[in-house]
Amino acid sequence: EKERREEGKSRQEKSSSESEKPEGVGKNNQLSFPIFSDETCRICFSMGMLTNEDMVSFDMMSIPPRAVRKVFIVDPKRVVRLTVTYPSEVGRNFNEILRVIDALQTADRETVQCPVDWQRGMPVFSTDGGGELVTVSSKRDYLRVLDHKTYQHPRHPTKRREEEAIE
Repeated sequence: EKERREEGKSRQEKSSSESEKPEGVGKNNQLSFPIFSDETCRICFSMGMLTNEDMVSFDMMSIPPRAVRKVFIVDPKRVVRLTVTYPSEVGRNFNEILRVIDALQTADRETVQCPVDWQRGMPVFSTDGGGELVTVSSKRDYLRVLDHKTYQHPRHPTKRREEEAIE
């Protein structure tokens, strides 16, 4: 019975309630994000992580079907900004997920676009005509590169200084 209770305490996917919260996570050991339990697989099915065939063959007494792994990045306004689907045989790349979050936050804060493989502190693209004009093979003059470390957005001049203080 004691072993069973210990196992229940360690199952984070069951609940984020006070009695089952994991230790050492966030301020005052509180989770800063919701945790969902999906024992009936209804959430997985509604999010496209399981097929009709998976659901028909699934019953509560059997081993649940292996869902694909999906990542949803949802912004503070509750808008889904990115979805990535991995097959169950492939692990997620959390460095890429963090890179995308950094890029989305930078793009929103500074009204810029982040190029492929962009990392924090690298040059970004201007969306409003600022920055250095770069000649590209198409000879179009729409690509403007900004030095991310020194760029100050004309509409948000203090944003850059605040971020530098954090770094």
